[in-house]
Amino acid sequence: MIINPAHPTQAATSHLLNTAVWAVSLALQIALVWRLLRTRSAREVPMFLVLIGFYCLRSALLYLIFGLIDADDYRGLYDALETIELALQFGFALWALAVLVRAGGGLYSRKGIMPVALTALTAAASWWIAAHAPSRGTLRVDRTQIFFGLLMGAFCVWSFALRGLRSSIRGVLEGFAIYGVVSIAATLGHTRAQLARDARGYMAWSWWLSGTYIAVVIFWLVRLWSSGPGNDAAGDSITAVAEAGSGALPL
Repeated sequence: MIINPAHPTQAATSHLLNTAVWAVSLALQIALVWRLLRTRSAREVPMFLVLIGFYCLRSALLYLIFGLIDADDYRGLYDALETIELALQFGFALWALAVLVRAGGGLYSRKGIMPVALTALTAAASWWIAAHAPSRGTLRVDRTQIFFGLLMGAFCVWSFALRGLRSSIRGVLEGFAIYGVVSIAATLGHTRAQLARDARGYMAWSWWLSGTYIAVVIFWLVRLWSSGPGNDAAGDSITAVAEAGSGALPL
C-alpha cells in the first residue's frame, strides 16, 4: 500500500511508520557500532566505524530536535550534516581505494592499479548517467550518490579477485554495493517523481531505500558476527592491509 500523506488517517499512519523505521534503523546501527568496537573489526574497517557512528549521531539528533527549533535553523543543520556525510563518504572511498591498491600489490602492479582505473570509470559513468537523467532547471539527480553507489559496486566485484582480503572488509563492500544499486534507482526515481509531482511515487522510493538500508545493516551484523576473531586465517598475506589502509597509496 502507498500511503497518501494528504489523507489525515494515512498521514498519522505514515508518522507511525516513519517513527518505527527510525527506531529500528537506529537500534540496528547502534548494535553494529557496538559489534565493531567489541571485535578487531574496528581496526580492520576504521572508516566504516566512523561513518556508521556519524549516521547514529545524525539520526538521533535530527529526530530529537525536530519541531524544537526554527524550520530554517533545522534546514541549515540538516544541510551542514549532509556536507559532513559527503566528506565522510569521500574519506571512506579513499580508504577503500587504498586498501584495495595495497591488497593488489601497489600501484605498479596490475591488480593494484585496477581500483584506480575503476574509480575513473565509475566517475565517467556517473557523469553520463546524471547528464542523461531527466531534469528541469535546478532539479537534477544527485551525482555524488550515483558515483558512490557505482564505486562501491565496482570495488565489491573487484574485491573477489583479491584472495587475501579480509572477510570483514569484503562484507562491508558487499553491503554498500547492495545499498548502492537501490540508492541509484531511488535517486533516479525521486527525481522522476519530483518532476511529475508524484508524492506517492516519491514516498514509495523512500520506503524502498529505508527498507534496503535496514536489510543491509542486518547483513553487516550477521557478516561481522561470522567474521569475528579467529575466523580469518592467521597467515593471510594481507593481515595489515586495513590497519595501514588509511595511509598514502603505495608507489
